Amino acid sequence: MAKLIYVDLNHWIRFARGRLGRPGSERYRQVFEQLMAARAAKRIVVPLSSTHYIEMSRIRDPRQRAEVALTMEALSEYVALTSREVLLRDELRRSIASEFGMAYETPRPAITGFGYADAFGQDQVRGHITGNLDQARRHADAAADRVIRGLETKMGHGWRFRPSGTARDKLQLIEEAMNAAMQFGILRGPQDADIERLRQEYGYRPEDSYAVTHAIENREAELARLLAKGEARRERLDDIIAARAMYWDLGDQWARASTDLRLPVRDVVELGKDTLSRIINGVPIIDVESALRRGNFRNGTYTWSTNDIYDLSFVGTAVVYSDVVLTENHVRAQLVQQGVDRKYGTLMPRRIEDTAAWLQEIPREATN
Repeated sequence: MAKLIYVDLNHWIRFARGRLGRPGSERYRQVFEQLMAARAAKRIVVPLSSTHYIEMSRIRDPRQRAEVALTMEALSEYVALTSREVLLRDELRRSIASEFGMAYETPRPAITGFGYADAFGQDQVRGHITGNLDQARRHADAAADRVIRGLETKMGHGWRFRPSGTARDKLQLIEEAMNAAMQFGILRGPQDADIERLRQEYGYRPEDSYAVTHAIENREAELARLLAKGEARRERLDDIIAARAMYWDLGDQWARASTDLRLPVRDVVELGKDTLSRIINGVPIIDVESALRRGNFRNGTYTWSTNDIYDLSFVGTAVVYSDVVLTENHVRAQLVQQGVDRKYGTLMPRRIEDTAAWLQEIPREATN
């Protein structure tokens, strides 16, 4: 089975610089080429997540966005890590079932899917040409090359369509090219000249997403302030983090999970602290996110930033379901110090060279 590698945006940017041969990025160029070879041999999968799409939209320079998107496309092929919410729903139900000694036989959701829709927990979006298909096929036979070249010109930034080899005719090849262009366009984001039209015609409002992130940042910063001032008891930090996870992350799912498991929907207070703690701690994504919060909060001087919220949005899913997670040093340090990497069997390399060494150690027979 192919190994799964999650790459944080800061490393994607460095890989893009390496791909472009920028000075000082030689190490990343070498590892990028090794990853590309391993991906081509189907030894690894390097998925994108919803966090990547959101963070990419905050890069102001369209050219930089495009270069990072081209790098992501080449290595990920738009494989997507299943959305946090989908995996979290499954984990909560399994934890509740385990606590009450119940069997839970629903199949686990797939860890990866395809494209931005899977990353955001939506139904897959793949366009298909409809209408008179016989006529469409005749037109495709004559015009496929011209249509594909036109798409490449329209997308710009050096984007090129890479056929998968699965199309059975020219019509399917055009469909595949159109879908690839759509995926690239969404990941790259709109050109500056297109933003106002997108606002008017399609309600494009990325600032709504930013506002949610900012609200979460304020929430975490407020608790840090209370802890620093002694208004929240530091010795009860684990209880505080668990209570906030229950309210903010699991609260909306509690009633639905109980209904799915045919349990009476009870107020969480009735369950008691010990039972509730076991259920929350039995949800792996929350377990990892809580560890990162714990690491930040126990440092009374730590200042929360928007980037910390983006780290929280992917780190639980990435660590639990990946074999390797490439992320920034602060996140790595907090989780490694608490043994989270060992608990979930996830390599969190300190240096990019450690990733190259790990690639060499993947058993060839394990990827067949």
